This record gives sequence, C-alpha cells and structure tokens, in this order.
Amino acid sequence: DLHVRSRRQRQMCIRDRYVFEFDNSIIKNKSILLDQGEFDFNGISNFDDIFKKVLKIFDISSVVVKGYYNTESSPFNNYELSRLNLENPIEYYDLTECENIFCVFTSGIGRIPEGKYRKISLLNLFTFKNKNEKKNWKLFMDKIGDDIIYPNSLQELESIVRSDYEI
Repeated sequence: DLHVRSRRQRQMCIRDRYVFEFDNSIIKNKSILLDQGEFDFNGISNFDDIFKKVLKIFDISSVVVKGYYNTESSPFNNYELSRLNLENPIEYYDLTECENIFCVFTSGIGRIPEGKYRKISLLNLFTFKNKNEKKNWKLFMDKIGDDIIYPNSLQELESIVRSDYEI
C-alpha cells in the first residue's frame, strides 16, 4: 500500500532529522500516557471508573504523562502520575526505551514513528455519550496510524500489556 509506505517514510524522515535530545533513561521500561486536554473527555460518561482500572493494569508507578502542549487542565491531574517535561510534540523525541505509548484518543499517537514499543488507544474501553463521536475518532485515528492497538476490554488490555504482544 503506497499510502502506508509514504507515511512510514515520512515518519522515519521526521525521526532522523528532528529528534530532540533528552535523558531517555527516564522512560526506560515505562508507559507514556499522551494527554490531550480536559475538554476532550467531556463526552465520556465512564472516564474515572475505567481509567482507575487501566492504571492498575499498567502499574501507576510505571506511567509517565506527556502533557498536551501548554494545557495545565487535565483529567490525569486527579491521579498521582509522573510527568515528562518535554516541550515539543512527542514524535520529535527518541522513545525507544519505553514499553508502551498509550492514550484515550489523540492524533499524536499516529504521528509517533514505529518502534519496539506498543502504541495503544483506550478508545474502545470507554462509553461515549454520543456514539458518533467515538466512531469518528476511530475513523480519524485509523487514517493517521495503522499500527495502533485498540483493546476491546480491560482483560484484552491486560494481556497486551503483560505479555510479549506481537508488535
């Protein structure tokens, strides 16, 4: 598929040219949670209930949050999560030391170059007040990344995170 190939080439080009230096030992064996700002979660009716269960699967001590640009307001502030102090978009950093990169739904995960880490969207775990919003996010994310894993249950998420899930 030419479209997929050109996207991968573009990602590799971005990665080769624009990687910002940082101490990536802080993400060694960690899971990076991509924040996207509080207002995006207003349409989710069961956010706190599901997210608490997600953190038990990932082990809260292994999760670090990459903030959403300059947004201080985040639903993830309600949890005691470490934060990555990275000013630029996540795709401009060398993430090879981390195990997982996950989000609820954000275009940022689609821009991250392929690597040895798993790219996981939690989209299917949540109940949206408007089912079309969930459907539209899934369609959008499928267009920007063909290597994103979408677990359909907490049990499936656990098997992905706890095993050597094929990347």
